[in-house]
Amino acid sequence: MITFELGKTKPSELLAQELAWTQGTDARNKDKIPCPYHSQYATSWCMNGAILKCRAWYFWSEEHAKIQVEFGWVKFNDSKGRTQEEVVAKLQEFGL
Repeated sequence: MITFELGKTKPSELLAQELAWTQGTDARNKDKIPCPYHSQYATSWCMNGAILKCRAWYFWSEEHAKIQVEFGWVKFNDSKGRTQEEVVAKLQEFGL
């Protein structure tokens, strides 16, 4: 079961949970069907979906916005061969 508390759970903490990470869409339900990141049925998220779910933009600095533009959350998350551990580590590197 995924644990999440709005305003307290960081995207890296959300995605570090077993089976909580996905690629190719912001979120998926338990049947692996794409759904909105904010859906009550979402059980896994991509890097961008986790950032949106956790409302991490409230904590963003100008530097975070620059990273998003230059780095590209979606491109990184959806790169072939990418792992959940790499995505979590990158979020932690950015303090998210």
